Amino acid sequence: MGILSCFKTLISLCDGEAATPAAVKSWSNLPENITSLIMDHLYYPDQIRFRAVCKSWRSDNVFAIKSADTLPWVFAYRKYNNDPKKEDVYCIYSSSFFLYDPSGKRRYTIELPKVLVNARILYSKYGWILLSKSSIDFRRLAFFLYCPFTGKIIELPTLEKGNPFDERLLMSASPNSSTTECIIFSVRSRIRKNILCISICRPGDKTWTSHEFLCSFGKIHGVACWKGLLCCMFSEQLFVFNPETKTMKTYPHSINLPAVTVEEVTANRLIESESDEKLLMIYFDRDCHCIRVFYLDSSQMNWFELENLADKLLFVGYTDSISVPARGKASELANTVNLKSGESFFSYFPRGPRLLHSSNAQMNYSWIQQPWWGWNNIQELNTVWIQPPSSR
Repeated sequence: MGILSCFKTLISLCDGEAATPAAVKSWSNLPENITSLIMDHLYYPDQIRFRAVCKSWRSDNVFAIKSADTLPWVFAYRKYNNDPKKEDVYCIYSSSFFLYDPSGKRRYTIELPKVLVNARILYSKYGWILLSKSSIDFRRLAFFLYCPFTGKIIELPTLEKGNPFDERLLMSASPNSSTTECIIFSVRSRIRKNILCISICRPGDKTWTSHEFLCSFGKIHGVACWKGLLCCMFSEQLFVFNPETKTMKTYPHSINLPAVTVEEVTANRLIESESDEKLLMIYFDRDCHCIRVFYLDSSQMNWFELENLADKLLFVGYTDSISVPARGKASELANTVNLKSGESFFSYFPRGPRLLHSSNAQMNYSWIQQPWWGWNNIQELNTVWIQPPSSR
């Protein structure tokens, strides 16, 4: 549907003098509910053009990607740098990237803002990507929130460099949220000193606020925001940090898992299920020989295994684990854990593992295996799950 036809249709459907053409003194002063309805009828390229018309139409309050279901989109970029010694699969070395809509089978090539070239992806949630980049003196990291759908960038305070393999970053909510405060967390495990350092900031802050806690439980297995709290999972303990009271509580737990190596344990993920506010833990070894999903019983603060995911599905990555309800095309993948490895996508039933013979995940995401970029076979794509933003 074109923009002009959207105007005519929506104005004719709206009641009241405020919605009539004679009452509209300037197209730039359309009521927000009208611009929201127009955006809902446009696909992504038309939304970009619509937002470019005037400043009032670029409001984040009226921006929402038109999507037929809840499947996450894919943010894809070139994986390798020209210098193999500087290779980092989470760094964006190229000046452009892809956004892919699995529902509409549409792909969009977008120029990356120059300030984000060579930045490292740390986290993806709520339609935003959290990135870091070394400062000029290489002693500190500059942090950015970037929404690839709108092009908006939010600069965050710099922080002293840590070991990237012992540090996790995440955020509690979208910067656009009107109901939940957006808090950025940096979690560092200083294993040799038995210290867990948690630094927090909010968009607009000039500095990070850091808190240190004694912690002798080794490497962090997973982190997630759950009901406004920061959860850090270790092999035998769950640490829960309250950003309001600045306090940490420790809960021992025991989960019956197969014996695994240290490398395999890093495959654990924590995910907040937003539809029912459950905290989920996924265990899978590097070869996907065992996929098991547990939920945290908040009354006992212990983990119990889920036999199935029922009406939800999980998309799992290192920086981008998401739980979505099984609606629309996503219902084809109900009760599955969806993994990605570079250009390949797989769906498994919990406690399987059984690869879906219908290959529904590959049907929705098989585009990534096609040579859209025109690169040589040696060059590959790295991919990140990303949720399309919603104004509601």
